[in-house]
Amino acid sequence: VYINDIIDQEIAEQVVYHIARYNIQDKNISLKKRKPIKLFICSPGGSVDDGFRIISAIESSRTPIHTINTGYCYSMAFLLLISGDVRYGMQYSTYLLHEGEFGSYNSDSKATDEFEFNLLRNAMIKEYVLSRTQISSQEYEQNRRKEWYMFSDTAKEKSVIDFIIGNDIMFDDVL
Repeated sequence: VYINDIIDQEIAEQVVYHIARYNIQDKNISLKKRKPIKLFICSPGGSVDDGFRIISAIESSRTPIHTINTGYCYSMAFLLLISGDVRYGMQYSTYLLHEGEFGSYNSDSKATDEFEFNLLRNAMIKEYVLSRTQISSQEYEQNRRKEWYMFSDTAKEKSVIDFIIGNDIMFDDVL
C-alpha cells in the first residue's frame, strides 16, 4: 500500500480500504502466520483528520502493519509512520515533526471554538508521539514550536523507526 502524495480524504479512503481488505483475506489465518501489510510512505503530510482515520485502521488491524519511509515523512506522514508495528526508514530519508498549521475564517466565537479544539488535538498528538517513540515530554516541548527535522540516524535513536534500510537491513529483506 502506498502513500506518495498529500494525505487527504481520497488517500485515506484507499489506505483504509486496503487495510480492511487484507484483514478480511487474513481472517482465517492465525495471527502468527499473517504476512504484514507494507505501507510505503513518502509524503509532505496533510489532513490530521484523514491521517488519524488511517491510524485508527492501522491500530485496529489484526494483520501487522509495517511502515516504511521511502523518502520523507513530514507532518501527518510522520504520525502515520510511527503508527506501524515495525517501522523502517531508508538511509537518506528525512522526517519532520511539528505543530502543523491552523487557520480559521469564521466568526470570533467559531474561531475560538476551533482554536480550543485544536489545543486539545495538539495535546492528543503529543501523547501519541510520546507513546510511540522515545521522545521525552521535555524534548517534545523544547521542539514543539520548531520545524523539527531529522535524518534516519536520529529517527532511529528516538525510536521513530526501528531499522535503517541500507544499514541495519537491506531493502529486499523488507519487501
